[in-house]
Formats: sequence, structure tokens, C-alpha cells
Amino acid sequence: TYMVKDIRLGERGSSISSLTQVGDKLYFNALVTDTSSELWETDGTEEGTKVVKRFDQFYSRAYSIIPLGRNSFVFVLNDGQSGNELWYSNGTEEETYLLRDIYESTDGSYPNTFLIFNNKLYFTADDGIHGREIWTIPFNICEDNSIEFDTPTQGGIYQATDQITLSNKTADRSSVVVRAGYEIVFEEGFETADDGWLM
Repeated sequence: TYMVKDIRLGERGSSISSLTQVGDKLYFNALVTDTSSELWETDGTEEGTKVVKRFDQFYSRAYSIIPLGRNSFVFVLNDGQSGNELWYSNGTEEETYLLRDIYESTDGSYPNTFLIFNNKLYFTADDGIHGREIWTIPFNICEDNSIEFDTPTQGGIYQATDQITLSNKTADRSSVVVRAGYEIVFEEGFETADDGWLM
């Protein structure tokens, strides 16, 4: 048993959180000073434990890290400007960015209840207008394992009775809906937001 890396020197520690496997690496949030946090990755070695991107806000902690393919993932973070919103990263600083400012405020839409189904990421979010509703963004995994996001042309929400749970993540229809933020149900039919995101 040994320490992989002393990220924050001294007795206070780096308050590691959201440790998540993505491919052959682990990603996590680390508090590096009293006023800033960083998104880190590690391959289990000291040399391979390094910062991905720094956020100069104490409360800018990456959480709800969801893998997309072998080396890409999305996560929720408050950068101090857009509030708690959905971000994307492939493990590099250049390709770590805000996917969408759903609720244009300093509080954010608080994306939650994530599920990947048929190359679409589903989640709930509150845009400040419709309350907490279902959102989704389609994506493709390219040959080099990079992620390419699609602009959807259809999408929708209707009430249904067949249900699945987040624990088994099984499905046998073409679309899903999260109802009340907890219950996932199968649905058919679509409605599209003005900018192409499904809601």
C-alpha cells in the first residue's frame, strides 16, 4: 500500500472526490489550494498522475463523471460563470469544455440522473423555464475512440408504462424518458428544442 502522488503538499490534503474509471485511466477532482480545484487523471503511477484542467474557483469541483467510450467523458461542474452545467473532456486541457449552458445563470441547470442508451446521453436538467425535464444529446464513437456529437433532428417526451431502472440499464425500445427525476420509462415520439438539443 503506497501513496500514488502527493498532489497538495502539507497536512491539509487535496480532498480527492469523484474518482471514476474511463478506459485505462482514473479521473478525479482535487482541491489544490484553498481557492481552486483541478480535474486530474492517473494511470496508477506518479508520473502518470497529472492535471487535466484547472478551475480557479473553490466550488468548481467536477462530479458525476460519465464515461463515453474509452477515453472521453462528460461531467458536471460549476466554473463560477455558468453555474452547474454539463462539460466534456477527452483527458486534454484543450478538449475540456462546457457542452451547453442550459440555464443561463450563475446557478446552472444541475444535470442529473444520467443514462446512456442507443448512442445518446440522457439526463435531467432545469433550464429555468420548464422545470426539471429530460434532455439528451446524441454522440458517435469514432475509430480513434474520440467522441463526435450529433445535432438531433427529432426527440420527445410522452408518458408510458414500461419501465427500466438505472441499475440494470437495459432497454428494448427506441427512446427513454426520465420522469420526476427518478423513474425511467420507455417513450415514442419526439419534440425538439430550438437549438437542436432534445428536451
